[in-house]
Amino acid sequence: MVYGENLSEYGSQGVDLAQAELAWEDASGPLSGNQNAGLFKFTWKNPQPDEPIVSLDFISQMTEAAPFLVALTAE
Repeated sequence: MVYGENLSEYGSQGVDLAQAELAWEDASGPLSGNQNAGLFKFTWKNPQPDEPIVSLDFISQMTEAAPFLVALTAE
């Protein structure tokens, strides 16, 4: 995951990410300032599809984002 490419801050208004799309936006009103909360969806292709994925690591480089995983599917 790369901040600004497939994830961003929780505010979803006006965010245009190269590798993600807005999947959900809280329509009940802004959480902070005038921005609604939003969740982004992106698809990642396993570079080694014959090897099973056994774990995921979130490694921070101290950006503005605090990434969290809501759901994961595999094909």
